[in-house]
Amino acid sequence: MTEEQIREQIREGLRTGVIPSTMPPAPASRAQKTIAVNAGVGRPCAACHDVVAPSPSPSIVLIYEDRQIVFHGRCHVLWVHERGGRRPAGATHRPGAAAIG
Repeated sequence: MTEEQIREQIREGLRTGVIPSTMPPAPASRAQKTIAVNAGVGRPCAACHDVVAPSPSPSIVLIYEDRQIVFHGRCHVLWVHERGGRRPAGATHRPGAAAIG
């Protein structure tokens, strides 16, 4: 699948709500996670629909209250670009913190 085809799949997923348009909300406690790296092996990518295979490239899992969204690392980057970098409602950027979305 070409990059443009993946972008189109992402746009369609965003339009229909199958793929979220924001990062997961900040966790209520430090014990909760909203992002997991390399935890998506064996699951389909939300963007390209290919199964995430073991690879030196990371997979990204976004953990929402009602679902988990899995991306290949390259597909996650395309998702960030296609969604316009929107943050979850109520999220603020703390000075000195790394911006993630």
